[in-house]
Amino acid sequence: MSKEEANKAVILKLYDVVFNKHNIAVAHEFMTEDYIQHNPEIPTGRTAFIKYFEGFFKQFPDFHVHIEKVFTDGDYVIAYLNGKLEKNTLGVAVVDIYRLENGQLVEHWDVKQKVPEESANVNTMFNMK
Repeated sequence: MSKEEANKAVILKLYDVVFNKHNIAVAHEFMTEDYIQHNPEIPTGRTAFIKYFEGFFKQFPDFHVHIEKVFTDGDYVIAYLNGKLEKNTLGVAVVDIYRLENGQLVEHWDVKQKVPEESANVNTMFNMK
């Protein structure tokens, strides 16, 4: 498996285990202790990440992500997904950008956009080919 394929596998497993199954206890398997967080809502560091998402998953027990597309570029993995705080909602379109070293997350950025109920076009925000 190439380094890029291995990095992509780490991110796919992170979404499955941590974000969809809410198993925050295994976060240490995915990220370094000094993990750098660029999302202004989440503190930096692995311990802070764990604490934040323990509370987040209690507040939003139905939180789930659906991954639309994953791209790799060397040490970077970019994921485009639909995150839903609650079932039967439109959710948020998210682009997550991760930088990995030695198979672990060392840095994260994201961009989010609420999925609107109405659109000026007939295209969806998802359904990438």
